[in-house]
Amino acid sequence: MAVHFQRCLRVLLLIVAISVVSSAPQQKQTKAQKQAAVSGPAGGGGGAQARVQDPKCLQPKEPGPCRMNLDRYYYNAQTNTCEKFKFGGCRGNDNKFGFLKTCEDACLLPKTATNN
Repeated sequence: MAVHFQRCLRVLLLIVAISVVSSAPQQKQTKAQKQAAVSGPAGGGGGAQARVQDPKCLQPKEPGPCRMNLDRYYYNAQTNTCEKFKFGGCRGNDNKFGFLKTCEDACLLPKTATNN
């Protein structure tokens, strides 16, 4: 009985660890993306900084085949908003965030006079 309990506990801890890791923000940017974010629009210097959107934000919502029903957020490129969805806990893609703010920080495009 104790061995069965220990196995169940290990599986549960593994699931929680995977869930936490999959919801952690992934800050992968190419050198060019970092430079664009720092220097602003082509021609650099002065003026507003250009914001480079993370490529994973353009992936579609993908809940995955598992059934854990974890609350996650994905970026909807059509509406320029981060929306809640149920993530199954496995597979899926990189367009999933554990927190609304993480999604917004990575993906939201700034509003301009033309898209207000």
